Amino acid sequence: MEDEESSSFPVVRPSRDLSKRHLLGAETDLPQSVRTEILGVLDTYIRKNPVKRLVDLIARRQGEFNFRSIAVISQEGGEGRTFFTAVLARSLVEFLRARVLVVDATGSARVPPLLAGLDYGDRDRGAEVGSLGWCEVATIGNAEAHDRFRNEFHFGEMVKQREPEFDLIIADTQALGGGGGGVSGCDAALIAQQVDTYILVVSDSSVDATSQKIYSEQLSAISTPCLGVVHNPMK
Repeated sequence: MEDEESSSFPVVRPSRDLSKRHLLGAETDLPQSVRTEILGVLDTYIRKNPVKRLVDLIARRQGEFNFRSIAVISQEGGEGRTFFTAVLARSLVEFLRARVLVVDATGSARVPPLLAGLDYGDRDRGAEVGSLGWCEVATIGNAEAHDRFRNEFHFGEMVKQREPEFDLIIADTQALGGGGGGVSGCDAALIAQQVDTYILVVSDSSVDATSQKIYSEQLSAISTPCLGVVHNPMK
């Protein structure tokens, strides 16, 4: 597939039918009360100064290196990978009015409510006005197993299909150690190979010498440049 080259974000959008063959729309029919609660928690969190500084740094790095897609990975389950994905997406939409696509690339059959709650209906209004951000949520998991793992190997193609629509595509992944998805999940290292850059989320339990030895080979196998490491002090 031919990549589009432009110094600014293209206005022309690919066929929705073509994109939906692969990146499937997430089930986001959450009760409004649940969605309001999720967004309320995120909106409180993203207003903390350390979070704002981190988001500003990521945005400035994007301006410097012009990446369009990013994977969020972690070495173990429960390190805050999905929460960080949600925080980053919500911050970009609320503070920078960015157009963000969040992809659940874990291979799970169900999108976590934390991510599903990000998908909201301001997209059309934002497209008309040209100044409002929005967030769309997609998944490669709500398909038959053989299709899901085929999607895993063609994730980069799917991302390229959707890039013209968004300022940034963020992929939430399964832990490198398999936590949270077991053998049925998609390989985070394989997903990270097919995006422009990745962020590694670590906790105290994954930065000790033993864990570093276990995961160093997996990390070294990812040729995609690492944008940085985010430390979550609470496991």
